[in-house]
Parts: sequence; C-alpha cells; structure tokens
Amino acid sequence: MPIFLVFAACAFASGFALRLADPIVLPVAASFGVSPAAAAMLNTAYALPYAIAQPFLGPIGDRFGKARCIQVCVAGLALMLAAGAFATSFPFLLATRICAGIFAGGLIPLVLAGLGDAYAIMERQVMIGRMLFAIIAGQMLGSVISGYANAAYGWHSSLIVAAAIGAAAALLAW
Repeated sequence: MPIFLVFAACAFASGFALRLADPIVLPVAASFGVSPAAAAMLNTAYALPYAIAQPFLGPIGDRFGKARCIQVCVAGLALMLAAGAFATSFPFLLATRICAGIFAGGLIPLVLAGLGDAYAIMERQVMIGRMLFAIIAGQMLGSVISGYANAAYGWHSSLIVAAAIGAAAALLAW
C-alpha cells in the first residue's frame, strides 16, 4: 500500500474526530443533564490539547521515529473515541475528548513531516495538497456523518463511527 494512503487515512481520522462533536452538543447536554454551553466544551476539550500537543509530539516523533509515533497516535485516538462512546458521565466523556485531542495533535505534523521524507521535492507540493484535501474532507464529513448517526442511533453512535474510522486508519498504519 502506498505510504500516502496510510498518511491520508490517519489525517482523515484526525480531521473527522475534530468536528464530530458539533451536532451532538444538545443530545449530550440532555443525556448528562449539563448545560449546552458545558457540552459545547467537548469541542474545546479536543481542539486545545490538539494544538498544545503538536510542538511536543514532533520531537517525540524525531526521537522514536515518525512512523512509530503515527501508529501510537492513531491507535490512541481510536481508543479514546471508543471510550467516549461508552462514557457514563460527562467528566469522563470530556476526559476522552482531551486525550483524543492529544493523540490527534501528533498526527498532522508527523504526517506532513513523513510526506517530506517520503517524496522528492518535485512531488512534495502535490502530495501536501492532496493531504490537505484528506484533512479537510475529514473535518467536513465529521460533522455531517456525526449528525446523521446521532439522528439515527443517538450521540454514542457518532463516536463509534469515528472510532471505527480511527481503528481502520490504525490498522493501515500498523
């Protein structure tokens, strides 16, 4: 399998998980008896650690290998999304979103660095453009699919779908 497809699957999973909480804020609030404003923190709980983890996970990838770090990050992302699907309390769900954000924060910089290692300078810009498509497609589909899954099966199913996407990317990466 071409390395680009592995990288794209990991980047897609990261982007998908980023936007999946948007359509489930109200159902989560109702399920756990918290305010919609508190439930909306699920987005921040993912995005803030996602951003903060990036400067740390890059050097970890340099130390232990980008491929190994990508494998661990995407598997951790899938695990945290699955744990969130079975959350029995809002604080636990929030904690799984924080951990998922940390793991996902390593994927995009490591994938882009991996592209730099895998492709010659003449191909690199095209591959980065294609990777950005995978990331943005994940973000856009995360909200849409999460909304449909929630409408059909409840908010838990949004996280189950995201966990399945993360697990598929992890299988490719490993």
